[in-house]
Amino acid sequence: MKQEKYKRRWTEGKVNTAEDHIKIHYGNTKNSVWQKWPIIALLSPPKRNQFTVQFVVAGKGSKEQKMIREVRRELDYYLVEKKEENPWAYARYHCGTAANLYSMVHWSFFPKGWKDFQQNNDSYIKQENKNLLVRIEPAEISDLKAILGLIKDYQRYDVEFAKRYYDIYFRKEEITEKDKVFVAKIDGRTVGVSGYSRDYFSTDYSYWLGWFVVAKEYRHKKEFSVAKKLLERVELELKKRKIKKLFVSTEDDNKIAKSFYATNKFRTEAVLRDYYDKGEDQLILSKVII
Repeated sequence: MKQEKYKRRWTEGKVNTAEDHIKIHYGNTKNSVWQKWPIIALLSPPKRNQFTVQFVVAGKGSKEQKMIREVRRELDYYLVEKKEENPWAYARYHCGTAANLYSMVHWSFFPKGWKDFQQNNDSYIKQENKNLLVRIEPAEISDLKAILGLIKDYQRYDVEFAKRYYDIYFRKEEITEKDKVFVAKIDGRTVGVSGYSRDYFSTDYSYWLGWFVVAKEYRHKKEFSVAKKLLERVELELKKRKIKKLFVSTEDDNKIAKSFYATNKFRTEAVLRDYYDKGEDQLILSKVII
């Protein structure tokens, strides 16, 4: 990184919400909706490497003081300690990450002229609400019927194998103790499944992506991004475990899956010729988890 003329820091001050800014809310995605989360602070773009932060809660009670402490901790980390070359660009990027979604502290970017834009673009607001309605959570045994339904709809020949695996997984047997299954839910309905499993014949360095299926009506819908959110959750959990590489297999003629994995920086490791049938090859793809 080039030597900075002005030391990077943030200070408290007034934020102009008519210009580009970030709102920082505090709330739990598991038991509340974003509309009820209190706004803790506003953040404006830096001038000479100095950000302006406006706290909008008084911090009188212990609950508000805790919220402010956690927001301060994230401001220090993302704006200063992380030492990103362009911290404002990274702050905007962070607004759309799984880490932001599953934290108690939530960053949201609002562009210049947002008030006029908000009044005249209800469709945009509805789209943002759809993104927030998608919840990724650990699968429970009560989700099993819905999970098998998704797999049956997508790959009928995989259902029996899936039944055997999930039976072992939900019994919490030792062979799957390091595996994890996640489901995507919208309005309480299970609309996607994914997860990861350890390569039991290898080392802890590498894991495999589990069954990765999204309900037909939510596939290729960018306003929901169910597949993307599931993959982000898997990668987030693997990073916590310090796993370095994620593998996945798919059919060579599955153009949609190949495009999705390529977009998400997977690369081809091998081609297994005639794996499924004559002329039906299997691709082995991988991604380095950074």
